[in-house]
Amino acid sequence: MYQSTGGNIETPRMWQVAVLVGFLLGMTCIRDAQAVDLLDALKAKSLLNSSNLTLIDVRTLDERAVHGVPEGSIWIEWRGAQNEASFIRDLQTTQPDMSRPLAFICSVGHRSGLAARLAEKAGYRRVFDVAEGMNGSIPGPGWRLWGLPLGQ
Repeated sequence: MYQSTGGNIETPRMWQVAVLVGFLLGMTCIRDAQAVDLLDALKAKSLLNSSNLTLIDVRTLDERAVHGVPEGSIWIEWRGAQNEASFIRDLQTTQPDMSRPLAFICSVGHRSGLAARLAEKAGYRRVFDVAEGMNGSIPGPGWRLWGLPLGQ
C-alpha cells in the first residue's frame, strides 16, 4: 500500500493524474509555440510562381552570398530576438497586406520558424515556415538540393 510522505498527493493514482496533466499542459505549450504551418520548398516555389505567395529570405548577407538566393524571394534579415521590432517594421514596409500569404526561409529552418511565428503574432494571417530551409534539414532536402532556381 502507498503511504504519503507528507505531500499533497495521497495515492499513486493521484500522482499519475498529476503527471499526465503536467504532460498535457507542456504539450499544449509546445504546440502553441509551433503553430505556424510548414511548407516544403517545392510547394513554396509553386506558389511563388503563381504569385500566390511572398517568400522572405531571413538569412545573413554572407549566407546568401555563399549558398545563393531563392529566385523571387525578398530579403529581410533575421537579426535575433533583440531586433524583433525592426524586423516587423521591415516586414510591414515591404509587405503591408496582412492577408497575403508569406513563407519564411533560412538555412535549415530555425530562424524561419522564429520569423514566421513573429509575423503571425504581429497580425499576418497566412504565414508558413519553409522548415527544410535552403540547405536541408529533417523536413526535407532543402531548396538547393531540390535544384530549385537561384537568383541574384
